Amino acid sequence: MANFAALDPTIHQKGMGNFSKSDGEIWVEFFAAPSSFLSKLPDLEPIYEQTALPTDRFVHELREGVDVERTVKTRKNQNYFREMLFASYEGKCGLTHIAQPELLNASHIKPWATDIEARLDPRNGILLNALHDRAFDRGLITFEDDLSLVVSKHIDLPEISRPFFEGKSLISPSRFAPDPAFLAFHRDNEFEKFLR
Repeated sequence: MANFAALDPTIHQKGMGNFSKSDGEIWVEFFAAPSSFLSKLPDLEPIYEQTALPTDRFVHELREGVDVERTVKTRKNQNYFREMLFASYEGKCGLTHIAQPELLNASHIKPWATDIEARLDPRNGILLNALHDRAFDRGLITFEDDLSLVVSKHIDLPEISRPFFEGKSLISPSRFAPDPAFLAFHRDNEFEKFLR
């Protein structure tokens, strides 16, 4: 590779000065038809899988996006859980009152993987907009038993964003209010989990 560095005018190091004629031919051939080299990558990857790939601009520019099929697990009856929370919170985010369904998530207080019996319990859910849902899921915010919002000191809030977090409380839903035991679990186990 050091031989090729000597041929590349965009690299400021000299590389090895004794590059061969075939190095120059490979260099010219690559830039004449780079996609033909990309088709050979799958054959070369097993050889170099322990070696870090170069991160120069050519690798990023020439990689091709391809659709692949994957088998994924889905959460059975998650839609039922979401519908119950939509009914409880009257279709609005529990913090911001945003009523755009595409922006709302049915957030589990006690995570799905933690308690099988609580997965579809509407008292284990809060309807939140996507931003607060992400912060709640990542342990950057949590709620007290009185539904007041607790914000981690480790969340960096610019002045313009503070009204969306500071001094806020969750509205008390018309039914299926969050269970204090689930809220306590979130405070004790999920809040600021990134620090542990």
